[in-house]
Amino acid sequence: MTTTRLLEQEDAPGMSLSDRAYEAIRDDILFHVFEPGAIITEGALGDRYGIGKTPVREALVKLEQEHLVESRPRKGYEVAPLTLARARDMFLVRRLLEPPAARIAAARGVDAAELATLEELAAEEARCRGAVAPADHDSVVAFVKASSAFHLRVAKASGSLMLVRMLQEVIVKLDRYVYLAITHSTGFPGYAQTHAQLIDALRSPDPDGAARIVQEQVDEAERAVVDALLATPSIQNAQLRA
Repeated sequence: MTTTRLLEQEDAPGMSLSDRAYEAIRDDILFHVFEPGAIITEGALGDRYGIGKTPVREALVKLEQEHLVESRPRKGYEVAPLTLARARDMFLVRRLLEPPAARIAAARGVDAAELATLEELAAEEARCRGAVAPADHDSVVAFVKASSAFHLRVAKASGSLMLVRMLQEVIVKLDRYVYLAITHSTGFPGYAQTHAQLIDALRSPDPDGAARIVQEQVDEAERAVVDALLATPSIQNAQLRA
C-alpha cells in the first residue's frame, strides 16, 4: 500500500494534522483503498500517513461518529460495510434535499459568474468521465469528485448553508457507493446532457424544470448503485438484504 506523507502536503494550509488525517482516511475509505469490512489500526495508519497516533485517533473518533468505521476492541477499527438499506436511506435523504435546492437556486436567480462556474465544473466532469477506466483507481476518483463538486455547487446556489452542509454529508458518503458502481462496470450515471439542461433551467429560470432534472439524476444514480450492490458477491450478506 502506497504511503502518503501528510506532513509533506502543502495543499491545505491552516488545517490541523488531525483534520488532514481525517480527510486522508475518509478518502481512503470512500474510494475503497480500505475495503468494507477491513480492519485498520492506529499504528498502521500512522505509518501510512507518516504521523503520530494522536491525530489518527482523533480522526478515527470523528469517522466513527459518521458511521464510516466502528471500533473493535483489541483489534482496531472496522470499515463500515456497504449495504442496500443504507444506500437507499441516503438516496431518500438526497432526494428530499437536492431537487428543492435546485428549485430554490433557480427561483432566487443564478448570476452569470456562477453559471460560468457551473459550466466549468460540468466540463471538468465530462473530461473526467471521458478518462474513466473502471480498473484505474485515480480516474474513477477524479470523476466521482468532479461529479460531486458540480452537484454541491448547484446546491450552494440556493443560498442555504444548512441545506448545503446536510447535502454534502450525504453526497460524500454516497461517493463510496458510486465508486463501487463504476469499478464494478455496472454502469454509472450519465449526467453529461442533463447537466447542460440543468444549467439552462437555472439560467431561464425554470425552478420546476431544475428540480425535475435533479430528481432524474438522483434516480439514475440510485439505480446504478443498487445494481452494483446486487451484482457484488462480496457484499451479498444479511446486511445487504436488510
